[in-house]
Amino acid sequence: MSFPETDINPNAEFGVRISGDSMEPEYYDGDIIQIEPCNVINSGELGLFILNGDALFKQYINDTENRRVRLHSFNGEYEDRIIKSNEYLHVFGRVVGKLRVSKIKVH
Repeated sequence: MSFPETDINPNAEFGVRISGDSMEPEYYDGDIIQIEPCNVINSGELGLFILNGDALFKQYINDTENRRVRLHSFNGEYEDRIIKSNEYLHVFGRVVGKLRVSKIKVH
């Protein structure tokens, strides 16, 4: 694939094509999210996570008032995923950009 260089965030080390509609209307099925690898992100940031072996792209919410962590979908048809104490959540990276499928040329 090739992209305009100006569309790539300099902090991104790799990209992941997303699947599904849980982050619409900001991110659509087939978009590519640009990832900056890290182990910790701040509440409100978007991230790529591994939860019990599944990869998820969500907004990280540290709900200090209710003493819980949740992964939030922008699409209101999906409920937030509350992380239970017996679950393993790994932060794989922070989302630092996106590429729309229509801008990508496949070679």
